[in-house]
Amino acid sequence: MNKKYEEDVSLLLIEWGNGNKLAFDKLISILYEEIKDIASRYFQSERINHTLQATAVVNELYLRLVKTQVSLHHRQEFYALSSTIIRNILVDHARKFSRVGGKYKISLNEQLSIAKDKDVDLVALDDALNGLEQVDPLQKQLVELKYFGGFSVEELAEYLKISPRRVKSEWQLAKAWLYRELSKNEQ
Repeated sequence: MNKKYEEDVSLLLIEWGNGNKLAFDKLISILYEEIKDIASRYFQSERINHTLQATAVVNELYLRLVKTQVSLHHRQEFYALSSTIIRNILVDHARKFSRVGGKYKISLNEQLSIAKDKDVDLVALDDALNGLEQVDPLQKQLVELKYFGGFSVEELAEYLKISPRRVKSEWQLAKAWLYRELSKNEQ
């Protein structure tokens, strides 16, 4: 990212936080393709007949962000917030689906390969992440940012202000913890 781009995004984030709706619209127009790419990467590993599409998730993200009053200063803070909202959108969709008798299964791609060759119920994953937050909030945040937000190891290290080596270590611990929790739910 070039410095001018980062400065423009930071300025728009601050203006949005101060209540400027035009700044929010401009921000979204600048970041739209990046957000859509993140959502598209998530859906690449999903089943073909998935009832949600990346564009629908991005549109819902936009609607939820419009209602949000936050104070953000950097692009990564925006993406962290977006990761949380995307997780909530997907979980809300899964809960609606489960009310009509189905289980909303997701494939855990290479980003979160905790149960290889196996689909996992998204609601169960959400519950496990909520449990992980009680045990280790950093690991929960790391999983959310990496899996739902598409952050790289380097971006995670920069955003969380820890070393890339620690990111990798915490990532492995989080995956092991989630695997154990999700395995309990299968029994």
